[in-house]
Amino acid sequence: MYSACSVCSVARPLRHPCHWLTMVVLLQSLRVGAMKTTVVHNGRYNNMQGRVGTQALWLTLLDLASQVPHGTDNEFLDVLTSTAFALLRTIVAKSGEGDPSPEGTKVVLLVPTADQVELMCRITAQASTTAVAINMIGCLGCIGQLNAPITHCQRIGEVLVQALQSPDPGILAETLNSIFDVFAETTYNSVVQALNLVPALKTLIGQLKQIIRQSKATCEPEILGRLHEARINLKRFLEYKASQ
Repeated sequence: MYSACSVCSVARPLRHPCHWLTMVVLLQSLRVGAMKTTVVHNGRYNNMQGRVGTQALWLTLLDLASQVPHGTDNEFLDVLTSTAFALLRTIVAKSGEGDPSPEGTKVVLLVPTADQVELMCRITAQASTTAVAINMIGCLGCIGQLNAPITHCQRIGEVLVQALQSPDPGILAETLNSIFDVFAETTYNSVVQALNLVPALKTLIGQLKQIIRQSKATCEPEILGRLHEARINLKRFLEYKASQ
């Protein structure tokens, strides 16, 4: 069976186990690390080659993740989604920064399409492991910070609201942090209202304390710490939204 890659449009065989895919991910991981080094040392990443390379890398990771059959190859999907999350965090950190060149243009490393956002939402909803779910929720939170259209954030918000129903401390912590990142400012207040996000978050406050208490015996302290911090920030978030 063959599939056409959306990045290179080259027919390729789909085999199991995916040795060639593993090699691709390792190479992509190295490229993410190299991009981070470039950002740290050079303070700029908005040349044409950088933009094209970033978008190609992003499309490759998303394309590969979408091809992993649901419920299989969880370890491989974890590698893909964690790499994508690392890439998007770097993109968010650099997006909108000024270029030291005389033109003073702004960095635009990634402009996701509606189809890409929908694909990300589907991968998130179908995640069969906590690690993949956390990675994808983080990815959605990053996309929502890239001056995304309201329609994109509406769809992202729907997935995040659904994720609030999870009893898993790690998923809850990442979901709340993504909500804070995307919806803190007034830009998407219409989406916040449409999703009834504030009432849902108010309901969650009381539940979080119980979830933290019940998870102490089974959950890693670091994850519980993140959820505890998110709970504190949730109160501040709600106060801030009430003042807008």
